[in-house]
Amino acid sequence: MYRFGDGTPFPLLENFIETLVAAVDCCVALYQVEARIEEQHARVRDAGRRAADELHRLDALHGLLETALAPLIARGDQAGARASEQAAAKIFESAAGIIKNSRTGVARKRDNASRETIPPRVLEAVPTALGRFLCRHQLPHTEWQAHWQATGEQGGSAELIAHATRHLELEFRGAFSDGFWARPIPMAELLDGPLVAEVDAGKGRPRQLRLDPTLLTEVQVGPGREAIVLRETGKRQGSGYHILMPRPGEAGPLVVALDRRDQSRGQPFYLDPTAAAAVLAAWRALEREMPSLVAGRQELVAARLGGRAVSELEHPAQLAETILLSLAALVREMRVRSRVPGELILKRDLAPDRREEMFVPRQVLWNKLAVLPPRHRQLFEAIGLGNEVTQEFVTRVSQQQQPVATRKRAPQGSGSQEQPELPTLESYGFERDPDLIDTGVSRAPGATQKPAAAEPGAEVSVRHLEREDDDDDGESGVEVTNPRVEDTSEVVSGIIDRASA
Repeated sequence: MYRFGDGTPFPLLENFIETLVAAVDCCVALYQVEARIEEQHARVRDAGRRAADELHRLDALHGLLETALAPLIARGDQAGARASEQAAAKIFESAAGIIKNSRTGVARKRDNASRETIPPRVLEAVPTALGRFLCRHQLPHTEWQAHWQATGEQGGSAELIAHATRHLELEFRGAFSDGFWARPIPMAELLDGPLVAEVDAGKGRPRQLRLDPTLLTEVQVGPGREAIVLRETGKRQGSGYHILMPRPGEAGPLVVALDRRDQSRGQPFYLDPTAAAAVLAAWRALEREMPSLVAGRQELVAARLGGRAVSELEHPAQLAETILLSLAALVREMRVRSRVPGELILKRDLAPDRREEMFVPRQVLWNKLAVLPPRHRQLFEAIGLGNEVTQEFVTRVSQQQQPVATRKRAPQGSGSQEQPELPTLESYGFERDPDLIDTGVSRAPGATQKPAAAEPGAEVSVRHLEREDDDDDGESGVEVTNPRVEDTSEVVSGIIDRASA
């Protein structure tokens, strides 16, 4: 079980600190691609401005020449014109041709610059960064769909679909060379013993169906659909049974017999209560192994944001903002519940008397943002990854949540003015002690000093903590009072919207 730094339960079952560090690396890479695209757009705009200026200058030059030479050019027959008039006409004609050619060259350069595309290797960095992050980690509250199948010749493989957020959809491919999902699974390993199902063969004649000798070769998990495929052999061409798990209110698992060509054979039927209970118990055993199936993803096949492929996004910063927004609530909660200033802390219970602590200094995360321009760092700062002290962060969020009341003007002729209502800063537990606030000065005696930044390779650290007996009766430990923190996720979202504007 994971816990916040103050000991309260953490809502996720994975090491969120590792996810956060990887997410920062991913978002930094996405913002770097955004910067390259912005540079390209800036070059196009600059080329357009320079072209417009040159065309204006060429038009002005043409006008100057026409003004200067017009009085010297003969209006009538050029054959009887004076030598100076003929020379002026030739000069103007030659200059006009040069100016026309120059205009054509300037327009061509402008059009070439506008047609210049972003190099493919720059755009390929978007799915690469996303795959590097999401093949090993997942965003909070990700919903998964899976289709696993295995044969005796090829082993196990899976196609996984993840709905990371409302608008971000991901497709993965996984292969298993060892472990639970690496081969067809004998149903005897999932059942408590031999399973014989009573099946209606038609005309009131019962038929017995043995399920324990079969092999599980396919699992399907999707919205409102959970099914397994059992076969008599590990080969796909073998006959078998397609079993659809029941939905609430249904009688039980629905079975469809399959022939060697995977075509239905006969009418679907329900299992008897005893066999249905055994199959549902086997399905619960499969559900306990689902995390290892999801963890086996190896390749990001496709990623779409709002229905568009991420490699086609005009602004990859939209993808980075989606990732950071999905982490914002947990980052803010970790920020106010971490007991050590300047760190984000998680704890994990190892035993009744043993717990490990994992932490990452915020300065380490902030150093990763040094390659980004200030306006791209605003979103990281808004969700709580800035290097400001926690009290300043909480104050900023609280002030957004509870605006200052305006001063009321006293009626004319009154002897005194009404005092304004001043806002109050709600205490967040450890913030009551000013000695615990990292303000750049030395800490209170006995406090452990933390470095401003960690060495490379030590971004995520782990402390092992053991309880020590304080008295003879064996009771030990320190009671932690959980600070009261109100939900300010809407406020943080408002800050993010203004930072992204």
